[in-house]
Amino acid sequence: MSASAPQTVETKDPRTIAADTRVWDKTALQKFHAGQTPERKAQDGESLARVFNLAAKVPALKEALDWAAAHDIDIVIDRTSRGVGGYYMNGTGVVALAESSFWNDSRLAGVVVHEIRHAWQDNQGMISTAEYRLDHYIIKNALIEADATAHQHLAEQQMNVYSSAEYNSQREAKGENTDWSKKSREEAAQRIADPKAYLLAQFKKWYTSHLPELYGRAATQRFARQYGMTDIKPPDWNLEMPMVTVPTDTGVDFLHRRSLRKLGEGYTGGNYFKAADLKQVKAEQLSPARARAFFNHAAANDTGLVKEVVKRERAERQKTGTRRLVNPWAP
Repeated sequence: MSASAPQTVETKDPRTIAADTRVWDKTALQKFHAGQTPERKAQDGESLARVFNLAAKVPALKEALDWAAAHDIDIVIDRTSRGVGGYYMNGTGVVALAESSFWNDSRLAGVVVHEIRHAWQDNQGMISTAEYRLDHYIIKNALIEADATAHQHLAEQQMNVYSSAEYNSQREAKGENTDWSKKSREEAAQRIADPKAYLLAQFKKWYTSHLPELYGRAATQRFARQYGMTDIKPPDWNLEMPMVTVPTDTGVDFLHRRSLRKLGEGYTGGNYFKAADLKQVKAEQLSPARARAFFNHAAANDTGLVKEVVKRERAERQKTGTRRLVNPWAP
C-alpha cells in the first residue's frame, strides 16, 4: 500500500515502487488494520486526506510525501498513543500519527515530515537498532533525530508562512491594517528563504535543545532493561499498533565522511551539508570530547543509572572477552 492510499492494505504494483526501496515487513500493519471497522478506516481516510491537501501549501511536506509514495511507505493514525506526536517503526515502512498531531496544520505537517524522514533514513540503512556501547547508540541516535527534527521545523515554518499570508489576506479584505503581521511574515519567510541553510542551522540547534536529554534518558532506560535492571521502566507510549521485533543492526558508521554526508541529502538531490559543515559536525558531534560531553548532558538526570549501565557493559566484556551487542528495542 502506498502513502496515498492509507486506509486499506493491498499489494502494490511493483512497477510503481522505486528500485532503491527495501522490502518492508508489513506484519504489524496487517494486524493493525485487521481489527478496524469499515467506519474507522473511512474516518482515518478522511483525516489523512487533510495531510495530502497540505502538501500544496508546504513544499517540504510534498517532497516527503512524494518520496513516501514512491517507496511503499504507509501512513496510519494511532488513536491511543500518548506523549508522542507520531512514530516510525524500523523495518516496517509504516509511519503512525498520533491524534494529537492533528491539533493544527503546522504541527501536523511537521510530524509527518519528521517521521517520513526516519523512513528515508531507514531505507538508507542509517538507523542503529543495536550497539555495543550505550554512548555510541545515543550519539548515533542524536544524528538521525537532529536531521529529522530539522526537516520537521522547515515544514512547520513553511506552513506558518502560508497561514500568515492567508490571514493577512482575510484582514485586508475587511479593511484592517496588516502592517505588523506582514512584517512578521516577511521575517519568517526570510529565515527559510534558503532551505538548506535553514536545515543546517536547525540540525545544529537540536544539540542545544532539551531533546538530547530526552532521548538520552529513554535510551539509557532501555539499555538498563537489557542488562537485567527490570525495575527500570522505559517510557510507555501506549501505542495502538503492535510493536514488531526490531532487527539487530548497528547502522552505518557516521565516522566515515561518505556516511555522514549521506545524512544531509535531500529527497530529490542536493545536500545541506557542505564540505566545511561536515568537518565541523565531525569535530563537534563525533569527536571523543564532544561525545563525552553530549553523553553526560543526555544522562544529566540519570547519572547513577548511566554509571550502572556502563559498569555492567564493562563486566560483560571482562566476563566474555567481547562486547555485548545490545538491542534496546528487544522485548
